[in-house]
This record gives sequence, structure tokens and C-alpha cells, in this order.
Amino acid sequence: AIASDGQPYSTLGYGNGPGAVRGTRGAPDTSPKARQQSLVPLGAETHGGEDVALYATGPGSQEVHGVLEQNRIGWIVRRALGLAD
Repeated sequence: AIASDGQPYSTLGYGNGPGAVRGTRGAPDTSPKARQQSLVPLGAETHGGEDVALYATGPGSQEVHGVLEQNRIGWIVRRALGLAD
């Protein structure tokens, strides 16, 4: 994506962490070992334990309701795709 200043940016970014970009930004790295862009340069990212919204439609969407543990989301997706044991 391109920002209003004409510079490229990744649509996913972090407030802090090792992916901070100084100066002119090049195109976001899409390699398997890429780090997402962050605003504040730190050796590691920090985050809270906030709840995030999860919405679903289609097969398996009945499993998406209320409060879920994060590790359950992958299981729900695998089951909806017919990949669960």
C-alpha cells in the first residue's frame, strides 16, 4: 500500500519492535523471514492481553462465538477446511 506521503507501507504494523523503519521506506519485505514494520524501535515487541474480535461466516462459523482461547481458532479453521483429525 502507498501512504499519503507516497511511501510504501505494510497494512499490518506493530507499535514497537525490531521492525522499525528509519528514513525512506522501501517496499515491504515479503520474504519468509521478514519482520513486520513497527513504529518504535525495540529489540522485541510488547503487547497486552486485550481481547480481539473474530467474525466468521460459512462452514464452522457456529464455533465462533463468545470468548475463545487463541489456540482454538486454528482448530476451528482446520475443522472447517476438513483437515482436522
